[in-house]
Amino acid sequence: MAHDDTTMDSSKDPLAQYEEGCMHLKAKNYQLALDSFNKALQLNPRYYEASYKKAVVYQLTGYDKFAARRYSEVLRFKPEMDQARINLATLHRKHKFYAGAEEQYRMVIHHNYQCFEAHYNLANVLVDQKKSEEAMKEYKVCLKLKPNFAQVYNNIGVLFLEKNYPEEALSQFKRAAQLSPSNKTFVANVQTVQKIIAAKKPKSSTM
Repeated sequence: MAHDDTTMDSSKDPLAQYEEGCMHLKAKNYQLALDSFNKALQLNPRYYEASYKKAVVYQLTGYDKFAARRYSEVLRFKPEMDQARINLATLHRKHKFYAGAEEQYRMVIHHNYQCFEAHYNLANVLVDQKKSEEAMKEYKVCLKLKPNFAQVYNNIGVLFLEKNYPEEALSQFKRAAQLSPSNKTFVANVQTVQKIIAAKKPKSSTM
């Protein structure tokens, strides 16, 4: 009786190559991951998830231009792939292309308003561009989505302090320190602003 072996050769299966690439990526074997994703794309050039992961490998290994180009290519065909857009925005911000980063984060928010990561990073990019009022609005949206995210309170405190509102800043810094008491920066910010406020108080004269 002839043996019927219907098992598919994994080297010819783009899904198998993709999954192998993901395994290598998780293990930080970046060259092996890249090889697997390339094989998946050779078998199926429209395998956009593999193309996205290839961009991730480039980004993690410092090949930012290649990563940005690959993310942009993926987004031409898969504009709803929010994480690719966020990663592209991250690269833009890293290279001080703030307008490009802002555009990408806003597109994610337009597609998925509940995306905390997009709101938070958009706020930071707006701070980079000295758009403090817009940044404040985005940080407040962040707090609606994640009320106990300490870093947001700290960042709001910094904005208040830059506008010379130390009392308001202190309130935000205290909240950040309460939520994350082991964070030395938050605690130091509380102490710094307390000193600023104390220095502003008029000293009582002694007779």
